[in-house]
Amino acid sequence: MTDDNASMIVWRGVDPAAEVQCAAGVLAEIAQLAMNGYRRYPWGGVEVGGVLFGKTESGTVHISSFRQAVCEHHYGPAFDLSEKDYDAFEHLLVDAETDEELNGLVPIGWYQTISRRDSGLSDQARAFFHRFFPEPWQVAMVVKRSKQDPFSIGIFVHDSQGRAEMHSPAQEFMLEELRQRHSRPMVPETAAQERETASSAAERVPEAPPQPAAGLTEAASTSPDTPFPFLGLVVDPFSAHPDAQFFYPSPQHREALAILFHQIRSRAGFLALIGEPGTGKSIVLECLRDLLHAHADFAFLLNSNVTVSEFFELIAHGFHLSCTSATKTATLIALNERLLARLRAGLTTALIIDSAEKLSTEVLEEIELMGNFENRDGRLLQVVFAAQPGLDRQLDTPELRGLKQRLLLKARLEPLDATQTAAYIEHRMAAAGTRGQTIFPADVLAEIHRRTLGVPRLVNALCGRLLANCRELQVKTVEMSMLERMQDEFVLDARGRIAKQGE
Repeated sequence: MTDDNASMIVWRGVDPAAEVQCAAGVLAEIAQLAMNGYRRYPWGGVEVGGVLFGKTESGTVHISSFRQAVCEHHYGPAFDLSEKDYDAFEHLLVDAETDEELNGLVPIGWYQTISRRDSGLSDQARAFFHRFFPEPWQVAMVVKRSKQDPFSIGIFVHDSQGRAEMHSPAQEFMLEELRQRHSRPMVPETAAQERETASSAAERVPEAPPQPAAGLTEAASTSPDTPFPFLGLVVDPFSAHPDAQFFYPSPQHREALAILFHQIRSRAGFLALIGEPGTGKSIVLECLRDLLHAHADFAFLLNSNVTVSEFFELIAHGFHLSCTSATKTATLIALNERLLARLRAGLTTALIIDSAEKLSTEVLEEIELMGNFENRDGRLLQVVFAAQPGLDRQLDTPELRGLKQRLLLKARLEPLDATQTAAYIEHRMAAAGTRGQTIFPADVLAEIHRRTLGVPRLVNALCGRLLANCRELQVKTVEMSMLERMQDEFVLDARGRIAKQGE
């Protein structure tokens, strides 16, 4: 992993480390590890880390190699180290002393990838930095992987008081840019990884929820944007917006996500995600978009109540096609060229349609014809229909018999059971900043499930209102009396949906 001849990335700061230089090849390999970790969790990625090696000269730190550390991640994806992990780091440092490949390089510091929104060091990371790398010339590198592909890479150093402080502003890099600046090509994923089955893909999505980094709860008390600061919450855990960081990996949701992801990469053709309103289709699609970012070019069709001409206009816009016009013929020609170019590059193209049950028969017939974009390597265009069960009835019509035959693989979502509802609430509270929450007691959790029938959207609506009541009353525990009073405000209609009286 040494890289003496590659171009250097430079961070210029103040003493004691006036300048930090890192070989582009080292950053490219660390960025690839960050990418691989990012793919392992749909809500933001497993965090990884290791030791940086190099040398110092005239106040300049040169990073020219690294060794990855294997960590347990007992607390979700965060880089929270156990005592076993600390022992592993100590052994790694000892083994490096006799590692001939390092050729006398010394431990310069350590690196850590992060999946949090901020780009700083947690309290535990600062303690780790002080314990293993206390010298004023030793550094900590923070690598943040974003959804839009750039890697934000920052450097921390010890200040005159021995505290870990930002050395200089973080820099952003595209992975391909790092690769181009480094002469040695990156090692591609193995063929075995490409042939991974949907079941094994599901196993790679752990059941343990992600946990907030150390210090997250304390930050809530000073954040002006926090809706429930006195409850220790950094963000609203029950927002209606489908945010991948709140994805609860129930067995059915994990399986649905794994099936869609694997089948798209396998160029299976037409797929469907079926579920009643509020069962979690949108957040599965949000996670799918994150996972597909490194593997596929995709367009996302949100407004499905469109005419045929409007549909092709949206296709041209969604795939950024270079069309002479937005007519059906021009769009199909440009789309075919794009699909073939992506195939030659070994990449996949997908069209994701939300609320697909609203598509007209005419538009569905046009989509069926897009299934003819194929060659010996499989379907050139992958189409995912996210829809309510009404789509099944629509496909039973004679006009759409052909599309129904193409649409053989469907993932289905059902409401959560009582145990899953409680775990769902616990998970979202933890992701918002409160581990081991005590705000919703066991009897309240059971009653929430009874009233919402385990439909995630309804759980969010009811829990959000209960948190608002806690804020209004300045109490830190939801009581059954709050739910009883809410019978006058929220009721279940005949289909089990929460609706305000009078609607």
